[in-house]
Amino acid sequence: MLQRIQTIYLLLVIIIASVLLLSNIPLLEITIKDEGIDYITFCKSTYAYFDHITNILSLSLIILTSLFTILSYRNFRLQFRLIGFSFTLSFLFYVLFFYTISMYEQLPIEIIGMEFKWGIYSLGIIDIFLILAFFAIQKDYRKIKSSRSIR
Repeated sequence: MLQRIQTIYLLLVIIIASVLLLSNIPLLEITIKDEGIDYITFCKSTYAYFDHITNILSLSLIILTSLFTILSYRNFRLQFRLIGFSFTLSFLFYVLFFYTISMYEQLPIEIIGMEFKWGIYSLGIIDIFLILAFFAIQKDYRKIKSSRSIR
């Protein structure tokens, strides 16, 4: 599998997830109004957002399952399941992130504005690369299945 296109897609997933996990990339900028100070702006970064162990685990598992998918190139069914599992984890990361945003709106402070930064879009890019890898593996599976039926 090391020479196939899905390896490149999965390596890009590993790189993006590792950067999100290990760096201080902003996901969201929230502007609030406080009593003593007119406006306070702060960035919610992935590093500060990872107070929850589930988010650290989800990105770590996305990295590990993508790596294991690359190394299990002979077992197509396992690859399909692992990519589905990684996609589900990435989706849960989105759900937890937007749940956290909804918790900010319930605080007794006035929120003036929210702006998504490029860190949140990189999670969508991970999903796109996982889908592309899934379709590339499916294409290889069909090629091998058809070559076996010809013999």
